[in-house]
Amino acid sequence: MGARIKKARLQQNLTQEQLAELLDISVSYVSLIERGSRNATVETLLAIADVLNVSLASLLQDSTDLDRDEEQSNVWLQLTKNRTAEEKEMILQTVKTITAFLDRKKK
Repeated sequence: MGARIKKARLQQNLTQEQLAELLDISVSYVSLIERGSRNATVETLLAIADVLNVSLASLLQDSTDLDRDEEQSNVWLQLTKNRTAEEKEMILQTVKTITAFLDRKKK
């Protein structure tokens, strides 16, 4: 995931310092996330996706999944456009709840 964040950051022509400033986090935290040495919180991932103008799915999925599911990977952006961080978190939690329900139903 860190490599995908770095790639998206570079595509936006942002330095780690600029991204950190936009996210109000430390440069060292951005570096740790990009190197895969530290996991980002859900809130930070949502903010990164928003700032870099990419879907959360594109940060979480590997490239082969993205090739197959490119249209679906943009659903997050469509659903969360113009939403606050709190609203995005609510949407994410709702999806997680539905997924858990469906998984239990399969058993």
